[in-house]
Amino acid sequence: MSAQYTAEQAEIAERVQAITSELSKQEAKAMTADVFLSVVRKYTRAKKLNERMLNELIERVEVFKTDKVDGVHYQRLRIYYHIIGAVEIPDTFPHTRYNNTH
Repeated sequence: MSAQYTAEQAEIAERVQAITSELSKQEAKAMTADVFLSVVRKYTRAKKLNERMLNELIERVEVFKTDKVDGVHYQRLRIYYHIIGAVEIPDTFPHTRYNNTH
């Protein structure tokens, strides 16, 4: 019975450690999101994107090869924001059309 109790205590200690680790990760993510939101809130009423905003918000932009489907060009971008990384936005908006002369 003592061996079973010891095994149960060891299992409980492992679970507590795993849960504590996951809680720490989630708290760090929440703090990161709060920091990002505080930066974004400064620019919610901005009418134009300027260099300061870009430097503060965006880490890098990946531009993918242009695809042409049914005569329409599609350009995919992935924006990596400081603090939170890339945010994937579902393709729910109509694609922008442009012609080959631009």
